[in-house]
Amino acid sequence: MGETSRESVANCPSSGRQTRQGNRSEKICSLLFTRRAMMADHSKEKAEWLRKVRDEIRPAYARLLSSGRLILQCDDGSEVAIRFTKSAFAHLCGFEYYMDSHKERRARQSDFYDDIIRRNFTAKRVDYTHRHSDRNTSYEKRRSHTKSKLDIAGEAFNHVAGAAYVVESAKSGLILFAGDERWALGLSEQVNKKDERTGDYIPASLVNESVLSESIHRRGTRVRSVVSARWE
Repeated sequence: MGETSRESVANCPSSGRQTRQGNRSEKICSLLFTRRAMMADHSKEKAEWLRKVRDEIRPAYARLLSSGRLILQCDDGSEVAIRFTKSAFAHLCGFEYYMDSHKERRARQSDFYDDIIRRNFTAKRVDYTHRHSDRNTSYEKRRSHTKSKLDIAGEAFNHVAGAAYVVESAKSGLILFAGDERWALGLSEQVNKKDERTGDYIPASLVNESVLSESIHRRGTRVRSVVSARWE
């Protein structure tokens, strides 16, 4: 905290002292206390969100991990094979996982899936999505993105085999989206250790939006209806 901030806190009206800065100090004090209260509220909120991930969302995702490959059979005869991975879980829930509480060193994102059920897990090593990947995204926008994902994650993971459509992605970095009128699961191509495509897809994004919306479905491309789904 800078000198002005320390002086302002020391000379807040609650201390009974008067300062030459007068109203300016009072305004600074008020802003500091408001920010601290907001961050405290958000810390409690984040802890609640992480409990929801641990107790409700992770069990649904665990079933996907243990079920093998999900094959979506489309009305044009094509098939879309999806493999769920531990490393995608944190991002799909709207979080990034770090090795330290200062959030300076990123952890393996697959560790989030394992660690969140451990007794020594701490929310201090977790931040809202895009802190590392896009530092120009504001704190409030990142928090909003996380809430949006968590609002739909449980439903999407529990009913992913009931996806109604597969569309080509309107978003860069993603190939396809699968989903329905409420959620869209973004898919990228899986590659092996030799950087070779396997032919399968892995989840890379979860959006609280219809898979048929203009921001999800690339304009001018066909909408494939899913006629059946099976696990292999």
